[in-house]
Amino acid sequence: GQRTPPSQPSQHTILAMTSKQERSSPTDGSADASLSYEERRLANIAKNQAMLAQLGIPSISRNSALKSSAKRARAPAKKTKSARRKLKSEEGHDEEQQEEQRRSLRLRGVSVPAPWRTPDGDTSSSSSSSSLSSEAGDGGDSSSSSLRAHAQRIVLSEEDQINLAFFESLRDADVKSVSNSTTSSTTSSSRADYLQSLARLRLSENSVKKVVPSRIYSMALHPSNSQVIVSVGDKFGQLGIWRYCDDDDQQMIQSWRPHSKAVSGVEFCDATRLASCSYDGVIRVLDLEKEVFEVIHTATDSSVSLHSLHVDPSSGGQLLLCGDSYGTLLWCDTRCSSSSSSKSSSLASSSSSSSWSGLDLKPPQHVAQAHESKIFTIDTHPLQTHCICTASLDRTVKLWDTRKLTAAASAPGHHSAAAYPLRELDHGLCVSSARFSPPGNDGSYLVTVCNDDLIRVYDSAALLLQGEADPAPRLIPHNNKTGRWISKFQATWDPKQPDSFVVGSLQQPRQVEVYSVGARDGGVRIIAALRNAELLKSACSLNLFHHSLNVLVGANASGRVFCWKDEQLSL
Repeated sequence: GQRTPPSQPSQHTILAMTSKQERSSPTDGSADASLSYEERRLANIAKNQAMLAQLGIPSISRNSALKSSAKRARAPAKKTKSARRKLKSEEGHDEEQQEEQRRSLRLRGVSVPAPWRTPDGDTSSSSSSSSLSSEAGDGGDSSSSSLRAHAQRIVLSEEDQINLAFFESLRDADVKSVSNSTTSSTTSSSRADYLQSLARLRLSENSVKKVVPSRIYSMALHPSNSQVIVSVGDKFGQLGIWRYCDDDDQQMIQSWRPHSKAVSGVEFCDATRLASCSYDGVIRVLDLEKEVFEVIHTATDSSVSLHSLHVDPSSGGQLLLCGDSYGTLLWCDTRCSSSSSSKSSSLASSSSSSSWSGLDLKPPQHVAQAHESKIFTIDTHPLQTHCICTASLDRTVKLWDTRKLTAAASAPGHHSAAAYPLRELDHGLCVSSARFSPPGNDGSYLVTVCNDDLIRVYDSAALLLQGEADPAPRLIPHNNKTGRWISKFQATWDPKQPDSFVVGSLQQPRQVEVYSVGARDGGVRIIAALRNAELLKSACSLNLFHHSLNVLVGANASGRVFCWKDEQLSL
């Protein structure tokens, strides 16, 4: 066959061989090779410079080119986020030395009096609508400095005095006597008339007001027979008063911050005095005649918080019953304030007496251990005023004879288990409230609200019988698991209809429920559910009926108060 011509190397093969031959060719030395390369580089630079000159572009300075190349050579690798953060902190170290870093008062060890603290740390005036001034005393050791801060008297400003001037007309006028509220008889209407009165309750835009900034823990109604005046306490120590009027311009909202923690209880002692207790361990009384917040009690232990407050109706509004976080009952006289004599009471122990004398305060008249844990509510029987009931976190409701309690508290070692309750009612979980029915039906019932999703109604007459077994309660299923962001439900009776009580609800749409105890069969059933889809969009945990007007007020977790008013009533 035919002979195939020898294959010619490709162009790529020739270039590779040439470059290989060049690399393998001998040179005269490394210095000559580098010199020839430098000559070629300079020739290229000259050629480029000439081209730039022909185009009319100014020539690039050789020094600047060298500087830029050196800068690129010195440029470090790209840093990670952590490296940049570290470099930034190192750069700002000198600035921090020059300018001192801002720190909170707590970190700097500066003590701020409790009435002036605000939730956001501001140490300016704590009142949302006015300023408060305090009469602070100097001196004292460091151990009692915080107690002295709590025990300061707070004086109302001139603006407060002007805004609260309407209380002057209520001193001797149309006001229910707190001391006689347990003995006065209330004429209840028929069931049909009562249902019609509930059906006439309405909400309007001017009957819903934000009285305090945050979640409401406690609420009380003024004893006026012709006006609706509500007082509420919130989570951060704010105390507010709202006077409702049909004319929005005539309404009044006034608030202060006399406490540093949640206001767990508020009660009107009379027409011009408002008592309040708080988680900060302080009981104060707003005296509108003296125009000050008086300090009635200050816990000597910072770990003690107060959770319930009740005015003893048989004392003319002078004696306060308070329950703390350790299940202790305190009897405090409102006449023993920081401006009173510092002579200590013989009913207190010597160690407690010395603590109170150092603060220019009298100790409580009586101290008794009632429960194993915090006490949520205290209530007095409307007829047998020596009988009280307490509801506690320890899952019990206890009935007490105050005559035996105070006698045990006065004896040596009164903190021991010397006092025994008249009755102890066990519940499934913690009990958020327990209250006797009003004097209209002789206090025949006791209603309790428990976290086991049950409302219990007891026959109080059977409870007070000695030697008898615990009577079986009437059980009403009710969702009481409000959680940590809503105040616990509390059932309260209607003074105008003593067999009916009101309680909040978690049902949708939001509503306030009214229950009634049947006179014939003794059954408990819901008779009304107050709703307003536009204005009531949250659960009202606390609700109170007015003692004489067809009015119901409620409070929610955002600081708002709702006033359900009879549409035929003018205020």
